[in-house]
Amino acid sequence: MARSAADIFNARNVAIVGATDKSHWPRNIFANLVESGFPRDKVFPVNPKRDEIFGVPCYPDLAALPESPDLALMIIPAPAIEGALRQGVDNGLKAAVVYAAGFGDGGREESVRRGEAFRKTLDELDISVCGPNCMGLAGIRQNLYCYPHEHVRQMEPGPVALVTQSGGTLSYFTRCAQERGLRFSYAISSGNELSLDLSDYMNFVID
Repeated sequence: MARSAADIFNARNVAIVGATDKSHWPRNIFANLVESGFPRDKVFPVNPKRDEIFGVPCYPDLAALPESPDLALMIIPAPAIEGALRQGVDNGLKAAVVYAAGFGDGGREESVRRGEAFRKTLDELDISVCGPNCMGLAGIRQNLYCYPHEHVRQMEPGPVALVTQSGGTLSYFTRCAQERGLRFSYAISSGNELSLDLSDYMNFVID
């Protein structure tokens, strides 16, 4: 199955699954998106316990969105990921970022089993996924800032693409590089790479 990072970076809308104002991750990601220029009316928070959040309508699940989701940011616990992803695909979802750990990382038997099962799920579903166990990414030219640190927003576009497994490394490198005048086109934390991997990101940025 051909997967491409273009499915993520060409997204026309973004669903934040697990949107809550009790956590800085969804709150900051929403702010990073809209304050960097991604259309506010194309960011769809998803939380079954809320009708409104961040000043915009909130939806109970991916099936209830006003249009088919292009990109879902899965800021929910690992056991809930597969069900939400399957529902999204059933409703036209093209790509996702899975932030949760516990998919083969570490030595816990539960994590190993979940990682093996999730890899089989991704082989079954026609969807491109960044992660799991990542901190997200930024497409600077697309104003697509799916990353929870506030300093990674509104970056001036440039010629350098950064791909790193570690989200913390992404944060540090982008901060230091910008202070030194380096400008990025894309900044990607790839996580466990159970779907998209380094070669996929390299092919995308080279194209």
